[in-house]
Amino acid sequence: QRGENIAIVTGTASGKTLCYNIPVIDSLLRDPQATALYIFPTKALAQDQLAGLQELLTWISTPEAPIAPATYDGDTPANARPTIRKKSRLIITNPDMLHTGIMPHHTRWEHFFVDYA
Repeated sequence: QRGENIAIVTGTASGKTLCYNIPVIDSLLRDPQATALYIFPTKALAQDQLAGLQELLTWISTPEAPIAPATYDGDTPANARPTIRKKSRLIITNPDMLHTGIMPHHTRWEHFFVDYA
């Protein structure tokens, strides 16, 4: 929050994920227009991260600022994608989907990436 950079070095399964999830969730809760894009190298890791986020959000999410995290990858059903693009404020994806499913269709994502232009 002070705009300072930090480095975290710690062992496996020691809570590093909270180091970025908490500030991101804080921003999403404070600003209903905020969005976040998480990019993980594998779909399995993305699914694990989604499960952890959903568990964390059961404690802190509010109806006034729904976050609705979702994965957006090759396994995401085509009929679910428009809803995810419209409603989710925290998208979890991988480099392949970023290059094949998001960037080529950037006009479908204008509301999500509005401040990144």
